[in-house]
Amino acid sequence: MGNYIKKPEDIEKRSFEIITEEMGEKIKNFTEEELPIVKRVIHTTADFEYADLIKFLNNPITSAKEALSKGCKIYCDTNMIVNGLSKMILKKYNCIPYSLVSDEKVS
Repeated sequence: MGNYIKKPEDIEKRSFEIITEEMGEKIKNFTEEELPIVKRVIHTTADFEYADLIKFLNNPITSAKEALSKGCKIYCDTNMIVNGLSKMILKKYNCIPYSLVSDEKVS
């Protein structure tokens, strides 16, 4: 058998290390708060071009934190996202995920 990573947590950790390496100097274009978001987008899409495309304008992280702390509806563009969000954390913040993908009124 080859020498490869088997634990999902270790695979994810190594994936993020690779993303960090591949981003190189582009890491400096983002704050400590923005960088994990950019890395997650790259990890999810496997597209490093997002490091050049993503811009954070008008304090979106602060706005998102405020909305989440007050309880809000989270609009998702796929049902997979709705189903993938932590129900426990959503309940803690009194937030509801919502997608129009399966909404009969929209179809």
